[in-house]
Amino acid sequence: MHEKENQRIFISGASRGIGAQLALAYAQENVVLGLLARNEEKLKNVALACQKKKATVFTYTADVTDFPKIRNICLDFVDKAGGIDIVIANAGMATGPSRKGLYASDRLCEVVNTNCCGAIFLLNEFLPIILNQKEGTLVAISSVASFLPFLPGSYAASKVALNYFMEGLRLRHETKKIRFVTICPGYVATDMTSHYSKLPFVISSEKAAKKIISAINKGRRLYIFPAIWRFVILIAKLMPGMVRRYLLK
Repeated sequence: MHEKENQRIFISGASRGIGAQLALAYAQENVVLGLLARNEEKLKNVALACQKKKATVFTYTADVTDFPKIRNICLDFVDKAGGIDIVIANAGMATGPSRKGLYASDRLCEVVNTNCCGAIFLLNEFLPIILNQKEGTLVAISSVASFLPFLPGSYAASKVALNYFMEGLRLRHETKKIRFVTICPGYVATDMTSHYSKLPFVISSEKAAKKIISAINKGRRLYIFPAIWRFVILIAKLMPGMVRRYLLK
């Protein structure tokens, strides 16, 4: 799949971390960006940086779990941009560290609602538009945690569900011009991982964004990175359950 010169791209969670770096990496002349995030001030800063690179930018301040508002935002962007080429459901959150691995139920549900329900709703709202266009790409930012549940709480579970949703879309709707890309990063240096120490194979958000864009351009169905995580996942699957559980702990 070749990168188009004129692109209309929508990114959620665009005010920081991977989302902000994706926006900056895509920003250039003849690119129309739709940037969604909860933090209005940070989102404006990202938008200004993208506009300096001559991109056309529309910003939207909302929580991805505010479904009526998200539906209107999707329609507004498509109307202003004249269509959609790439949608990247990137907004996400983690339960954070816990000494005893215990979390309040409302916090667990908030993570699932954001990482899974919010991402699914966003992608599903753009799906009929892409099907009507007969071309476009839907991208879900998942995690290696969907294969290795080493993080406590509901984070890994939310990403597993997102993976299955994408696989279902792929089986039902994929064509040569309609693509569904599931991205599974390992640890990326962002605010989300700043609470943890001694994380393995950490990469910068800038490098992560470049790898994600490359995977999208190549039309990858499932992309796990850094590459060492593919080896770790494979070995973990071959291990006896008792050994795997011990190592994950």
